Amino acid sequence: MANLPDNHAVATGFVPANAAEVWEMLRDLENWPGVFPGWIASIVADDDRFTATGPAREKYDLYVHSDPEHHSLDVETVDELGSADVLKLRILEIPGGSLVLVAHGKLSGTSPAAWEAKRDAVATGLSALSLD
Repeated sequence: MANLPDNHAVATGFVPANAAEVWEMLRDLENWPGVFPGWIASIVADDDRFTATGPAREKYDLYVHSDPEHHSLDVETVDELGSADVLKLRILEIPGGSLVLVAHGKLSGTSPAAWEAKRDAVATGLSALSLD
């Protein structure tokens, strides 16, 4: 299998709960500061989008497109400069629980250090995922 391009990342996490329970937590972006604290410090619902602030006070607009039947979220992420990417989150029911997958890309103009921090924050958030 070929390697992912340097400007894309995939992270996974396992939760010993059924997919419907995991979906209930992750579908609500207002829970994401607790799930991804290294990426999102705070989030506020604002009409058709969410406004997220990162730990370094960077701002993002997040537009959610969800498919509850298939436990999938596509979250268009737009930074302050207008650069955009779609984060794809999927929840798969597997024996013993649920596998959560996130595929996301680097926004244009993001420094290598900031991209590494986001990749690490998403991966760390998923690896620590819990419904507790």
